[in-house]
Amino acid sequence: MRLILLPLVAVTACGPMSSGADGGASSDAGRDAGSTPMRLTGTGNAIAPQNGKFLVAGAELKPNTDSDFQLARFLADGQLDTSFGTNGKTTLSWPTYIDPVVADAGFVIEQKNDTAYAVQLQGDKIIVAGTVQSQGDMSGAFGMARYSADGVLDTTFGTGGRAQTKIGFGGPAHAMAIRSDGKIYAAGFITRGMSGTNGANFGVARFSADGAFDSTFGGATGVEGDFGKNEDARGLAFQGLKVVVGGGDDFIVARYEDTGALDMTFGTAGIATSAGGFANNFIALPTGELLLSGSRRNGAAASWAIKLVRYTAQGQLDATFGTGGVVEAPFDTQQTSTIVLGRMNDGRIVIAMQGLPLIVAVARFSAAGVVETTFGNAGLRGLDVPLPILAGMFPPSANQGVIVDDRLVLTATDTSTTAHVLFRNSAL
Repeated sequence: MRLILLPLVAVTACGPMSSGADGGASSDAGRDAGSTPMRLTGTGNAIAPQNGKFLVAGAELKPNTDSDFQLARFLADGQLDTSFGTNGKTTLSWPTYIDPVVADAGFVIEQKNDTAYAVQLQGDKIIVAGTVQSQGDMSGAFGMARYSADGVLDTTFGTGGRAQTKIGFGGPAHAMAIRSDGKIYAAGFITRGMSGTNGANFGVARFSADGAFDSTFGGATGVEGDFGKNEDARGLAFQGLKVVVGGGDDFIVARYEDTGALDMTFGTAGIATSAGGFANNFIALPTGELLLSGSRRNGAAASWAIKLVRYTAQGQLDATFGTGGVVEAPFDTQQTSTIVLGRMNDGRIVIAMQGLPLIVAVARFSAAGVVETTFGNAGLRGLDVPLPILAGMFPPSANQGVIVDDRLVLTATDTSTTAHVLFRNSAL
């Protein structure tokens, strides 16, 4: 397996990483070597392959904390593809939101924080999804845009190339998927309030293949799922006409009917859970099982356990995986969350993790959830890259890496130094 790393903003060479209890994060074995810096400001939140090249979606950072959707394309060797968009990238701004309360007081404060967190191919088109602030308040709306294969905004999609909906108080769309009939689903979380135990709900919306909002799924704005925890949709999968959404507290997976109603035949009353921890990533396996990865905090201490959970296609814990469907990886307690969850061609599982201090580490598991201890140092391979999240954002984007032909392709963000792109390619 090979690793390609495409961080979208400042990434500088790090010093030796601190070792954890197992020493894995401090191992020199297989550490990345070689880099090609290129100037490209912004954030890298999602990546998708496109005919041997790689699309990276995120945001172009602007003055006064504003941002616009940004989509760039890289060649397989990490060079920016200047044939895409304008010199390798394209940006898109939604109409400015002006706070009406402040405006009534005689001031005009514009809000323009538009950020992409997902990117998918739709035939020879490209769809990008994220959060925008043009529909009412600081929490924003789900927003999508469609481009040609070479980065030109497709004005036949939605309204002038854009589509959006705001569910409840609003929130970011962290995931997107296209069903076999062409319908597009966007999902993320909907802000509830300041509660530490129930501050966010699942949010899911459906659009036609051409970006028209589909009110036959969930009603006028979409579906909001409240299961008593901090729910954050980190991935989507389809089972026929039903959509499965997973992520957040207690590794929740919910299944919805084609109408948007919760499917009460799935799991227990429509949801599957595994108590403890937060799921950062969710995928459906080709064999039908549902796999999540994330972490569980060890009490009040600043330490974590990396956790994987597998459910059957019907939402029951899969007894053939780990212990009763759950694996807690024997890594040091400084691995705080997962940023990538993927599958190799032979069915083995790959995860990339963020850790403390600012590091990224990779691990491999058998299809049954057993750590491959021959990989790296006792199963953990440290990478010399900064923490790949936008400053202060936790958890990080759910789409920062993909597995392509047994290679991990990863995009990362660091805002601490002069903005540039650093390409890394090393055998793992």
